[in-house]
Amino acid sequence: MEMTIYSHHVTKANNFVTDYSSADEDESSADEDERSVDEVEIPTCLSSGMEMTIYSPHVIKADNLVIDYSSANENESSVDEDESSVDEVDSSSYIPFCHDIFRFQPNFTLGVLKDSSTKGCAKCSLLWKAAVTFTPKQSHQQSRVISFTNSSCLDTSFHVTLFNVDNAGSGYMQRHIELFSVEGDAYKLADMVINPTPLLRGNTSTPEVWSIAREWLSKCIELHSSPACHSNAGYTRLPTRVLDLGSNADVSCNVRLRETQGEEFGNYVCLSHCWGTRGDTLKTTCKTLEAHKDHILFDVLPKTFQDAVVFARWLGVQYLWIDSLCILQDSKSDWERESGAMATIYEQAYLTLSAAKAHSASDGLFMDRDCEDDQQEFIHERGALRSPIRVYMREKMPHSPIDGDYRERVAHPSFPLLSRAWVFQERILSPRVLHFGSQELYWECRQTRQCECGHKSIAAPWGKRDFESMMIESPSSPTKSFQLDRITGWKSLVQKYSELHLTFAEDRLPAISGLAKRMGSRMPDAQYLAGLWSNDTAALIWRIDGAPALQPSHSCYIGPSWSWVSVNRPIRYIPSPDTIYYELVDASCVATGEDPTGRVSKGHLSIKGQLESATYDGSTMTWKFPEATLAWNYRDAMTFWDTIESEHDKSRLHLLRLCDIAVSVFFLILGHVDTEESAQHTTHRRLGIIQASNTMVDGAHKDTLASHSLFNDTTDFTII
Repeated sequence: MEMTIYSHHVTKANNFVTDYSSADEDESSADEDERSVDEVEIPTCLSSGMEMTIYSPHVIKADNLVIDYSSANENESSVDEDESSVDEVDSSSYIPFCHDIFRFQPNFTLGVLKDSSTKGCAKCSLLWKAAVTFTPKQSHQQSRVISFTNSSCLDTSFHVTLFNVDNAGSGYMQRHIELFSVEGDAYKLADMVINPTPLLRGNTSTPEVWSIAREWLSKCIELHSSPACHSNAGYTRLPTRVLDLGSNADVSCNVRLRETQGEEFGNYVCLSHCWGTRGDTLKTTCKTLEAHKDHILFDVLPKTFQDAVVFARWLGVQYLWIDSLCILQDSKSDWERESGAMATIYEQAYLTLSAAKAHSASDGLFMDRDCEDDQQEFIHERGALRSPIRVYMREKMPHSPIDGDYRERVAHPSFPLLSRAWVFQERILSPRVLHFGSQELYWECRQTRQCECGHKSIAAPWGKRDFESMMIESPSSPTKSFQLDRITGWKSLVQKYSELHLTFAEDRLPAISGLAKRMGSRMPDAQYLAGLWSNDTAALIWRIDGAPALQPSHSCYIGPSWSWVSVNRPIRYIPSPDTIYYELVDASCVATGEDPTGRVSKGHLSIKGQLESATYDGSTMTWKFPEATLAWNYRDAMTFWDTIESEHDKSRLHLLRLCDIAVSVFFLILGHVDTEESAQHTTHRRLGIIQASNTMVDGAHKDTLASHSLFNDTTDFTII
């Protein structure tokens, strides 16, 4: 065999290059300067005829396959003290793409992976088991193309994808798998470090599991630095009505409704739950009030209520607040008063229990299931001198819906509660929330998030800490930047809230009124206007996110057309306008009840701005200006209608120039409304918004707004 020495550590034999720089150091006693090394075992799956290239002192490329020897054959060497917790697995038998299987995302067949597994490659054996365990058996042909991709650099999880699967709508099948060890040291298999993580017990109904929640609760109250985490750890003023659970140790004893008149103190737990659509939620009405004050049979309570009683009693808390039982459901005045107190009720709660996995009150708070089949154990023997590798694998837990966006919640329907609009403010306002999920417990407080399986939720586009930062005391002379940050935070909140579902559209304002009250307490000079704030100069610059909203079949008034509450759809605020062309002169809203942040009967804005009449041709999607020959087609201007109804209302339209943002100009679409005040001020209602290129406004070519002298004059008008 022809051999050439390229360096102290690299040898070329025929066309085969070997790097000995880190091999078998355990038996080497030579001085470091002598560069003495032993022979490295060559992987059996490599061909001796491969052309190989050295890319670094420890990396070799054989044909198109990459081998990394930087950690090879260290299984018997002494380990540095800083890395003593990692058990590095012998990698001498890895197939060439093992080291970079995630980095370069190669596609290969199940047959290749299985073959390497049978030759003793620990990493390939692990990936082989993951592939065949979590995908259907009928898709396990040896010729099936497969790939592995990292899902996150923060944990040991990956996507395994099978291609050309007939019964998969997209032609491929993907599973999200996480790997973990249970006890002892972590394992390192080439580029994979597998860390210890708790096994899931599969039920959330036992004191053994609840003890984890008690530990989270204690740490929050005793150790967290956030004032909001421990401000209500002691006794607080009780709500108007609470369920008195008594002091009896029997968890199935009857309960009774207690009227405190706001004069009693103690700790209480709140329940956040879905009512359901079958009418199975137990309610307190004017008729049943006295009976419920005497007693409520434990067996009559819906399953979710029963479980909440059991857990609160185990926790040692005497009082429980449940909306359907603590608010008179047939009294409009009581409902308005108590729903208006939601902010205080949830903020002062010792703990809020979230029935996250329950679709209705009859589904229960707890989950009892066997997780053994969901958590597969992998054992790889390493000979008599070393203990076997023990790794567990399971499909990755759906954590993101706790803080995720609308699409994530749809993708994980195991969290139905989190899609409800009322629950959003319950979560944000509560200092501590314990979610009872379909597989484990989740914890949220103002400082941290936890879960049973040990993986803290990573995605947090909007959570408790965001709201807490909005609630900091304003300086004596707040800067414009400070006020803008607070308004921007409110808009982020509104965008998240608008994605959520309501059973009754008229609850769109009440279901966020608690958050509005807290926001208003930090902006005393601002007026709350049906979801908007009077000090927000860009309050009108929002649009529908997606298709236009369907107008509700009922005739109830939800809110003025200029507010996002008037459309039952997700909305998006258009951020950071460069120049705003309109001015808010006056504004008012009329509340239907005692709560100024609740339902409204009407509202108006008095605006001064640049207004022009316009027409719209739906067949060609073209805007025309009667006062000029200028026309915009769909390529010039994108139109976002608020509702289907407004899209078909083409009569007497006007456009209000809103703002410039980068290379775009935005216009508000207004429809004329005949009112008694029309003789004094022209009255309009909002129909949608237009985004046009700034070249259509003042560009170099002749057909621009500037060239036709459009939007030059300002006028006063009203939007309702």
